[in-house]
Amino acid sequence: MNGLKVIQLSRIKHPGTAFVIVSGYDDFAYCREALRLQITDYILKPVNYEEFGSCIDNLKISLFERRVSSAAEPEKQEERTITGITRYLQEHLTEEISLTVLAGQFHLNPQYISQLFKSEIGVNFLAYLTNIRMEKAKKLLLSTSLPIAEVAEQSGYGDYRVFTKVFKKSEGVTPSQYRRDFLEA
Repeated sequence: MNGLKVIQLSRIKHPGTAFVIVSGYDDFAYCREALRLQITDYILKPVNYEEFGSCIDNLKISLFERRVSSAAEPEKQEERTITGITRYLQEHLTEEISLTVLAGQFHLNPQYISQLFKSEIGVNFLAYLTNIRMEKAKKLLLSTSLPIAEVAEQSGYGDYRVFTKVFKKSEGVTPSQYRRDFLEA
């Protein structure tokens, strides 16, 4: 039984499970079948451990957001707090955001907020903020023809050079290459 068959059978018993494939197999048909099974990510061997770590951080954030959006039972106070903070971050993405700003906004200690991110989401504050900013940037790059500097600004980066550097580290390509690759596909 190959990995795709395992995922297919696992989906039946555990539909909410997230899967990341780490494989040396880069055949397009295999990758497409994996995407059809709604895997979270597909990483080719040899593994780039920075990319793998980023994948795991993104997975933790995704699972946290899924848990928050589907939570029907009453939340604990800490979960309400982290939910409010993450909602605030989404709504104020273009503004200057730091633990100190959040501490003032939510009347909490910055270190406590930092610990909440680690304990409730599984990633640190900066990783979470960078992730949501990169997601916003990718959406803007693919759905608009805004200049890169404007995409940077709307994603919370005042300096497009810093934005480009962070984007390349996160996605492996520059913002303009990301847009070009999508348009050529």
